[in-house]
Amino acid sequence: MTIWNCGWSQFWGMAASLSWCEILMLVCFGASWPSPIRKGIVTKS
Repeated sequence: MTIWNCGWSQFWGMAASLSWCEILMLVCFGASWPSPIRKGIVTKS
């Protein structure tokens, strides 16, 4: 099963099985990746 052929109910079922540690890791990653991109654009490197 891939993300492309699964329904939303299956997707939320898989998301509900994640641990809080995994969710925190994903949130931190999502919050941190724009910073280096912004810094690269500002310094034009």
